[in-house]
Amino acid sequence: MSNNTIGFIGGGNMAQALIGGLLDSGAPAKQILVSDPNPEVQETLKQMGVRTLELADLASEADSVVLAVKPQLFDKVLPSLGELLSDQLVISIAAGVSTDRISQLLGGYTNLIRCMPNTPALVGEGACGLYAASGVTEQAKQQAQALFEASGVAIWVAKEDQLHAVTAVSGSAPAYFFMFVEHMVKAATELGLDPADAHKLAVQTALGSARMMSSSDKTPEELRNNVTSAGGTTHAAIQSMQQSGVGELIEQGMKACVDRSVEMANS
Repeated sequence: MSNNTIGFIGGGNMAQALIGGLLDSGAPAKQILVSDPNPEVQETLKQMGVRTLELADLASEADSVVLAVKPQLFDKVLPSLGELLSDQLVISIAAGVSTDRISQLLGGYTNLIRCMPNTPALVGEGACGLYAASGVTEQAKQQAQALFEASGVAIWVAKEDQLHAVTAVSGSAPAYFFMFVEHMVKAATELGLDPADAHKLAVQTALGSARMMSSSDKTPEELRNNVTSAGGTTHAAIQSMQQSGVGELIEQGMKACVDRSVEMANS
């Protein structure tokens, strides 16, 4: 990334998360550019040490351009951007906007990569899926991967429609875990624990469990079985959840997420 100047169109939370990851990984601040009309956002970015520019100036200096504006602004922003591009790599982090649609709005531009990131990138623990349009070079793919690995992990999908599954398993998924912990805290409070103590224990357990899965060569099922002694307290909890169909409900929720992602892409 040291020789690649990256321009962000839009400087909101996700852009700031990616920029923070780049800075933490040693990328020079002078090679990170942002175009955003909001004065407060501009001030935040300046405090991070990066340069804020007008769109035309950013397009002329950047080697890679990250589309970090909301999808509903694409119709307004992309046609103007398309007139300014030469051969820069364009990376979109917008959900539900296909590379075909982006290419159309950019006037037929094809050097495109799509990414489905998630909000834990804000704390350096993001997970994203990447898809490259045909013709994107291996070097460009490596640049994109380095960008997103600076704030988490990144995987590639071979087909663009697989990004719908990425949305279900990582893009929208932080909310699933927040909801699970939310109900753990509620139950613990009803069972007599102080709410702050319940929150502290539940969050730390989630963090520790995630680290165990990340560092182990065992599957989540194997790890679960290892701590579930027959007839014990954990077994009673897991058995109750299984009888209530918790696993099936999770799978149904993920399928609903995919359905909505497809619907948005086709609208």
